[in-house]
Amino acid sequence: MANLGRIGASAVAAGLILASCSSGGGSKATGSSTTAASISSSSVATTIPVTPSALLLGGNDLAGYSTASQPGPTPIPCGSHFGDPSTSSAEAAVAFATAGTQQTVKETVALYPSTAAASMIAASFRTAGVSCAQFDDTNGPTTTYQVRTLTAPAVTADDVVAVSLASPAHFYDLVLLRSGARVAWLALSQIGNPVDPAVLNSVASAAAAHLAG
Repeated sequence: MANLGRIGASAVAAGLILASCSSGGGSKATGSSTTAASISSSSVATTIPVTPSALLLGGNDLAGYSTASQPGPTPIPCGSHFGDPSTSSAEAAVAFATAGTQQTVKETVALYPSTAAASMIAASFRTAGVSCAQFDDTNGPTTTYQVRTLTAPAVTADDVVAVSLASPAHFYDLVLLRSGARVAWLALSQIGNPVDPAVLNSVASAAAAHLAG
């Protein structure tokens, strides 16, 4: 009989707990609602859009460089569209320079509606970027640039395309990086000497890491 009494008391207590949960919006305490809330919260967190500016290089990525105003137009080889984000859905740019602007780095990051669209941009530059041996840049005084093959930096990306431009006084390394539907164009320039390969690899590695992030 004592056991029956304890069972009855437990049943009454359980009934009181259920009653108190059902009053005043007790549905929030159910297991299924908690799971739904967690899923909803997780869904919101993963759909926050990525902005191009969040993928750009930062000052800590370039030792000896400081943020600068956008440098002059980059020579564009052989009718290619290097650095042209006009077909993208969003874009942002940043520039850096050493003291006296002897060396500069310019980066443009663009987001495309799909991986296929971004892949087409990379494929176009891979074909057009080396389609001529030299070209004339007519922004300001006409300057003739020689187009040279350039070993692509060994970075982690879906596409890496690079060419080098050389005039008697000014040198450029142009690198396109693609990660999924994101594209980054890097224009490294130096006056008097070709761009140091170690600098190119360092900048490209940092840019690829930001782009993938």
